[in-house]
Amino acid sequence: MARKRLHLALAAVALLGLLAGCGSSPATATAPGFTVYPVADRKAAPHLTGQLLTGANFDLSQYAGDVVVVNFWASWCGDCVVEAADFEATYQATKADKVAFLGVNTRDSHDAAVAFARGRETYPSIFDTP
Repeated sequence: MARKRLHLALAAVALLGLLAGCGSSPATATAPGFTVYPVADRKAAPHLTGQLLTGANFDLSQYAGDVVVVNFWASWCGDCVVEAADFEATYQATKADKVAFLGVNTRDSHDAAVAFARGRETYPSIFDTP
């Protein structure tokens, strides 16, 4: 669990580094396992849309230029249960810096997904049925 928290903390640091801007310098390592690329060298995010657990529609293109953390999860996944609090805490700590989070629920019933997210996640999650 401590290792997962370290990875999450490093991810948050890397994300904040991206928000601060990278200028036009070559890619640089900011933390073990993370590389920051100049804006001109970054690739566009893939097309991603879906229906949220709330029933609303989500379109990743609304976040063009922003940092978006995508977390794939399922209610039956033990690691997902353990890391949910850390993802939520990181979301709360970084949302003022315009870091967006998106959960993608996989292979659950809608009711199980909603029950899992309630009280654990305040960021949006797409319900991705098989």
